[in-house]
This record gives sequence, C-alpha cells and structure tokens, in this order.
Amino acid sequence: MCTPPPEITEFFGPLLAYSDIMEKSYLFGKFPFHWDIAKFRFVLDFKWTRDYKPLIRIGCSFITFIFPVITIVLASLTDKLQICIHFENRVPYDVILMQVFILVMLLGMFAIFVPVMFFWKIYMVGEMERSFVMFQQLIRGKFSYDVRPQEENGGHISTWLTKVARLTVQVYVKIPLILAAGCVPFNLDPLHYGMIGMHLEPNNLTSKLVRIVLFAISGTEVCRSIAIMICLILSAINIVRREMFMWTNIARRSNYGGHYFYRQISILYTLRRRPTTILISLIVTAGFLVEVLFNYATIVMFGSFPISTYWALPYCAIVLSTIVAQILDMAAQAHGDFDCGLKFMRRKCTSTLWLRHYNRNIPGLESIPESGQSSP
Repeated sequence: MCTPPPEITEFFGPLLAYSDIMEKSYLFGKFPFHWDIAKFRFVLDFKWTRDYKPLIRIGCSFITFIFPVITIVLASLTDKLQICIHFENRVPYDVILMQVFILVMLLGMFAIFVPVMFFWKIYMVGEMERSFVMFQQLIRGKFSYDVRPQEENGGHISTWLTKVARLTVQVYVKIPLILAAGCVPFNLDPLHYGMIGMHLEPNNLTSKLVRIVLFAISGTEVCRSIAIMICLILSAINIVRREMFMWTNIARRSNYGGHYFYRQISILYTLRRRPTTILISLIVTAGFLVEVLFNYATIVMFGSFPISTYWALPYCAIVLSTIVAQILDMAAQAHGDFDCGLKFMRRKCTSTLWLRHYNRNIPGLESIPESGQSSP
C-alpha cells in the first residue's frame, strides 16, 4: 500500500484514522464512505458489486434490530398494530421506553447522515478539493516559505485532532461488542421479544449466541455512521483551524502575503457559507433534540437498567453535547479569527500609508519599508 504524502496525512488525518482502524476491522470492513488508497481521497461509492458485506450488515440491522424496535414501539402504542397476541404485555415498560430512545436516536442519525450523503458529490467533493489546494498553497506556496517559519504551520493542530479521531474510532470499534455483551444477558435486545413472538426459546445457549452475534453485527453500521460523522467534523475543524492559523501567521509578517491569501480565503468562505449553514443547522437541531432526550432518559431510567447498559445513556448525552458545542465553537472561532486577521492587516496598511505620507512631508527622514520587505 502506498504511503500518503505528509500533506495528505495532515489534511485528511481524522479520516485516515477512521480508515486505518475501522475499515481494517474484520467486524466492520468497508462502507460506501471509504478511503480510496489510489486517489488518496475519502470517497462515496455505491458500487456494491465488489463487496456484499455492507449489504449483509445493513440487512441484519434491519431484520434483527430496526424492524423489531419499530415493532415493539408500535405494538406498545396501540392494540390494533399488534403483530403477536398480547405482545405489549410481554415487553416491560422500561424496555419499551429504551426502544423509543433507540428509535429517536436512529431517526436523528438518519436526519444528519442523509443530507451529508446527498450533498457529498454535489458540494463536498469540490469543496474538499478547493480546500486542499488552499492548504497546499498555505504550506508551501507563494509567501509561505519566505514569510512564515516552517515550524509555525500549525502541524500540532492536525496531530492533536488525529489523536482524538483515533481514540474515538477505537472506542466505537468496540462498542457493538460491549453493548451485545451488556444487553443480551439482561434481555434488553429487541430480538429477544421478537423470538418470543415467533414462539422460539430465546434463552437457550444457541439462541443467546445467535442474539449476541446478530446484535453486534446490527450495531456495526450505527457505530460506523457515528464514527464517520465525528471524523468528518474533526476534519472540518482541522481544515478551518489550520487555514486560519497559517493565514494569520503570514498576515502578521507580510501585508502582501496576508492580502494575497485573504482574497482566496474570502472566496472560499463565500462558497462555503450557504451549504455549511444548512448542514450545521441540521446537525445542531437534530443533535440538540436527541441530546435533550438522552438527558431525560438519564434521569428517568436511573435504577431501571443494569449499570452495564445504563452508562450508554449519559455517554450519548455527553458525546452529543460535545459534538454540537464543538461545531458551534468551530464556526464562531473561524469567523472571529478571520475578522481579527482582516482588522490586523487593515491597521498595518493604515499605519504604513500614514508613515509614507509623513515621510514625504518631512525631509531628511529615511523611507520606511513596507511590512514584510527589507530595507535596500
């Protein structure tokens, strides 16, 4: 396998972390969203003919997880929608409530993930390429080597975010197995009640092994979707912070360099504004609603579930809160850094013009060179 260049590693660090850990896992494998080792890009590819494993996992998720969850919720709401006789009496209220939380979480993920897939080829691929070209210019383009020291290119930002992405993906690789081991012994998986409805014995050794395996397989795509979204968000944070960090360092040392990149970055941010606003609004809205739901569940369900599964409720609430806060902080910080950099350059330009005018009117003073240029 080809080793990606350093610029690829820095720019796509969080996505490479996802590829190195989750795509190489036997439990997960590849997905339509995957890292293309030939193009060195994160791509969306729906050519299923090469690999049917994602279809098998998604099919297992629908048959053994999503459909039973929907069935339990619907059967508990009305007697007319019952699939099995007295089905609602066989499912404890706490388990029904848990299935409601799971269903809402899946709907929230669907509301976030589908727009990302829809806008991927329409907008995100082109935006990624434009951002990468800008990233290359800021690292080794005009005014970069001459003005900004190499050690001040913000590499520590990418390193830290890549470490966060690696830790996150490593956690989500293990979560399906942890949840399967925690839910199945306590009969909290929806397939348990589905087997009862089909008059099968769910508690013998064979049934439990089947339930554990199917539950783990069903959870893979859910955990993968969350991991991909987190890595995409970390990648966006990495791109924005690196751009602002390198540009402000150049702008402090050279008006010419600052204005040169300012024109390009302003065009880039103008193109980003509308799609980013729509996507951030969807993510924040869905994330906030699901976060409130999990906060409520954390309070209400205390003592109802065993600790082996109860921890997932506050964990999801904390993760969602962190993601939403980071997205808003990233947008606000990018706007603030851009505005501060522009004001700083404006002050430098005003000072330089005033000093030039002052020198022309007072003979005997040496001309003052522009910022970023040396005296002859």
